[in-house]
Amino acid sequence: MFYQPGKTHHHLPFDPFKACVVPRPIGWISTTSPLTSSCPSPQPIHNLAPFSQFTNLSFDPPYVMFAANQTPEGSKKDTVRNVESTAKFVWNLATWDLREKVNASAQQVPFEVDEFEHVGLEKEFSSCLPGDDENPVPMVKESPVKFECSYHSTLRLPGVSAMGGVDLVIGKVEGVHIADWALSRGGKLDIGKTKPIARCGYYEYVVLDKTFEMVIPGGDRAILAGLEGNAEQSMLQPPLRQSLRLFKRLARGSLGTSVATRAFSSTSSPASMKLLYPTSLVLDPAKITGFPTLTLHPYDVKSPTLPTEHHDAEVLVTWANSKDNLTYAVENLKDLKWIQSLAAGPNDVLSAGFDASKVKITTGSGLHDNTVAEHALGLLLNAARRFYEMRDYQLQGKWPGHLGGPQPDREKGTFRTLRDARVTIWGFGNIAKSLTPHLLALGATVKGLARSKGVRDGIEVFGEDSLEEILKETDALVMILPGDASTKHALNKERLGYLPNHAWVVNVGRGTSIDEDALFEALEGEQIGGAALDVFETEPLPEGNKLYGAKNLILSPHAAGGRPQGAEELIVENLRKFLGGQELKNII
Repeated sequence: MFYQPGKTHHHLPFDPFKACVVPRPIGWISTTSPLTSSCPSPQPIHNLAPFSQFTNLSFDPPYVMFAANQTPEGSKKDTVRNVESTAKFVWNLATWDLREKVNASAQQVPFEVDEFEHVGLEKEFSSCLPGDDENPVPMVKESPVKFECSYHSTLRLPGVSAMGGVDLVIGKVEGVHIADWALSRGGKLDIGKTKPIARCGYYEYVVLDKTFEMVIPGGDRAILAGLEGNAEQSMLQPPLRQSLRLFKRLARGSLGTSVATRAFSSTSSPASMKLLYPTSLVLDPAKITGFPTLTLHPYDVKSPTLPTEHHDAEVLVTWANSKDNLTYAVENLKDLKWIQSLAAGPNDVLSAGFDASKVKITTGSGLHDNTVAEHALGLLLNAARRFYEMRDYQLQGKWPGHLGGPQPDREKGTFRTLRDARVTIWGFGNIAKSLTPHLLALGATVKGLARSKGVRDGIEVFGEDSLEEILKETDALVMILPGDASTKHALNKERLGYLPNHAWVVNVGRGTSIDEDALFEALEGEQIGGAALDVFETEPLPEGNKLYGAKNLILSPHAAGGRPQGAEELIVENLRKFLGGQELKNII
């Protein structure tokens, strides 16, 4: 048999996909809620839940991951929220003896319910993770193997349904607990003693209690050590190996009933760091947690000054700041090291005088993808179905009979529907990738235009050397170009002439990418079908501007974006990278 998920049916009584990937280790993940004022309880709430998509990713250093599908409402699981808020979690080995409690902990219960107490498990606590002195992570005491993990990152994979979306959480293993009784005389972890359970398909599990061994023929010592997962043997020279063995013998004698390894750092703890965040949008400070040395302070983006007590801020988050506010920040925030703009581009920050060679500047690219894609889709539908013209007739008290009743279906040389329409997206970045699935769902044929050709998310993207050819075969041109010198008047009089006279132009990128005088002439001369613009060379568009009266022109007041989504997640991700000395996301 053969089937394509989401396209063709398998014609089986049960979906076989998960049953094909077996056995899958169980990520029995324990977490704690953050100690914040937004927490429903003054004490941290402990959480325990099993995830059937879990594995290790590497061994030097060791990383693990678990994947948590979203709730039926499309929101993050409590486990994921806790991990991202506290920057830590613990993996507990799920065993045959604990199988019933593993299953019981999968029950969906309110956030305030402690699953340890709910299923009757005894706790012990992590000791080598950030903030453990005040808020350690609970661990399943009865479990023979436990990993203390620091949070690394979350990768969100989109789903067709709400529950199909998944958060893939990656953690670095900082400490390993192994019960002495689980080790063989030869010093190996004995699964015959621990009897791990794993997930199969449907409602099925398997218990692992037998192994067999195969060694790759011809492998040298380092390769075999790598296959074993032995970082020390694969990298260390013999004298260092002897020193490490001596250290482990000494450590084992002092750790009693468990064998533990930790990651040590010679660096001292960083000093307190101040972050200023804007009140121009609703940001949840409780989501920007996991940084013991960080303090958060709101500020008014429209004020011409900033409080003097905040002049020592090292991080500035900006959104819709006034020019005076940013200019004041340039002159007075002398300790500033990084600006996180929530806008798609850095124009306002750079225009104020910030020097990207002296201060790190990152943008909010990606935060506006869905809202801009939705707006572009709305403009396309408005153009195709003539809603703007119906509104004009309504205001005149007239019945637009020519737009109702029987209509030609997909008449050649018209743009009246997205079904079978040839839509070209010029500037094929993240917004285009968000828009494309909606266009395809409505039956459009989509092509891309960009500086370099290739295939992106299944869509053929042509280079600008094919621009004339592509524009001549376009019913609707969606422009999502950035605003820089290379894109100024990219759509000029000559290129407007390539478009069929029924084609529409939609611009949700930057106003400077269109020669507005040439566009006005094309509209008045009916050389194109129409245009829908959300951005302009001068904003606000001055009163009396000729574009207000142009034929078949839909204007929207730079309304496509303006609602950053996922700002807290971006700030947290870049904070971790900033503190870790890594390359920041969306850095210019």
